[in-house]
Amino acid sequence: MLTAKNRNLLLGLGVLVFIFGVIFLLRIPKGPVYKYTIGIAQTAPHPALDAAREGYQDYLKEKLGDQIGFVVNNAQGSAAQAHLIAQSFHNNAALNGILAIATMTAQAAMQNASDKPLFVVAITDPAAIGLDKAAYACGASDKLDAAKQIELLRLITPQARSATLFYNGSEINAQITAKNLQDELIKNGYEVHTVTITQQSEIPFGIERALQKGDVIISPIDNTIATAISFIAHRAVKAKKPFFVSDNLLVKQGALAAAGVDYYELGRQTAACTFSVLVNGQTPDAISFTQQPQQRFVVNESILAQLGLPKPDVPADKIIFIK
Repeated sequence: MLTAKNRNLLLGLGVLVFIFGVIFLLRIPKGPVYKYTIGIAQTAPHPALDAAREGYQDYLKEKLGDQIGFVVNNAQGSAAQAHLIAQSFHNNAALNGILAIATMTAQAAMQNASDKPLFVVAITDPAAIGLDKAAYACGASDKLDAAKQIELLRLITPQARSATLFYNGSEINAQITAKNLQDELIKNGYEVHTVTITQQSEIPFGIERALQKGDVIISPIDNTIATAISFIAHRAVKAKKPFFVSDNLLVKQGALAAAGVDYYELGRQTAACTFSVLVNGQTPDAISFTQQPQQRFVVNESILAQLGLPKPDVPADKIIFIK
């Protein structure tokens, strides 16, 4: 049984612990306080979307230094997760705006809209998901120049007379790009085949079907295909089929060639839009959605040799060879 003296001693010790605890907490250094904070919602992890995010962050850091901070969340390809991220961002009073990378997170952000400006990047067709009518949104599109893709096809494989489009038929960005490519291929006299998948697990069977059709294989802008690009590229080389893509970064991972978008620069374009809104006071609807001029082809020299194709004689300002 505690005596009165012992109780007083324990009470005194408790008070001291409390006081020292408060002092300790007050001395913990606080996190940085930013003038501007952007919530970044990325649809999935893969090189193109990562590059878009890096370009966006680098541009704003160059312009604003330690005045800008970021909260980065990745939906890992899950629509449900994309909606949870959008809800948390819209409810976060500390955020000055939201960056949505690719279509899934952009749609989620639109469905959970608030008074925060929405900046988007790597959206193939903003109008197709209603972004052109959203007064709170601006950004950069990765819409493919289909005519450039056909120009590349003729340059690398002039003997080709048919092409197989291989993509995820459930991705809106892939659907739009595939339709543009198909129209351009038909207009230029090519026979067109189509092989579609709906999820990553279907890729091994799908690529085998695609390899049995057409002189070349073309994959449009497609997040699902990008996640398995090394496997697909390996199968294409083994089958001696030229494999063209719509994302320049994928050429480094084994695709033959691309007339696609530089996603790092695309991220910087959207960052410029963000700067105009946050710093210069422009409203998002006063800024037009932009596209990136596709000026140079990217060709994998090693894959070119493995396929026994000659190196095209093109001025250096029109083509980049990588190994």
